[in-house]
Amino acid sequence: MEGVYTKAEIAEQYDELIKRMKDLLQSQDDSMFSVSKNDKWSTGQQIEHLIKSAKAVNKGLGINKLVLRGMFGLNNRDEKSFNQLQDKFTNGIKTVGKIELPDYAPKHVENHQKEEMVKKLALELKTISNHVESWKEENLTKYILPHPMLGKLTIREMAYFTIIHTNHHLNSITEQYS
Repeated sequence: MEGVYTKAEIAEQYDELIKRMKDLLQSQDDSMFSVSKNDKWSTGQQIEHLIKSAKAVNKGLGINKLVLRGMFGLNNRDEKSFNQLQDKFTNGIKTVGKIELPDYAPKHVENHQKEEMVKKLALELKTISNHVESWKEENLTKYILPHPMLGKLTIREMAYFTIIHTNHHLNSITEQYS
């Protein structure tokens, strides 16, 4: 992916992301969902973290635009492409490291929660996609939301971030259990 994506292209990316997430987690043995390896979060903990993160994005996307403008202002810079934001995220992880925010830290997860958590994450991701599709194209660039590591992001960039962040954790799950 490169360039700036329309809301239809973003929706397509979310559909592919949800499919990838479901396929990956369905292929993993249920008994491994709560198993942590190498002092890293278990699959279940990573999914819980993604649910919490996606819920926060959905909360922001659900705020009235006038309130958003009053809280965070409007975008006053060139919008980043998907690849530029991915590079910023990757560089942020390398330089800053993981940001431990208590609201997004997962608790212990049990194997029996897998199916429910996969459904919750799929729903949160689809809800982000639906929010983005409901916005006017120009407003995806105009309005901003804060991110703890990346700073103020346009709505479009926040949609990119969620794709990048989710893929980052899905890649981690794949590496951890392959």
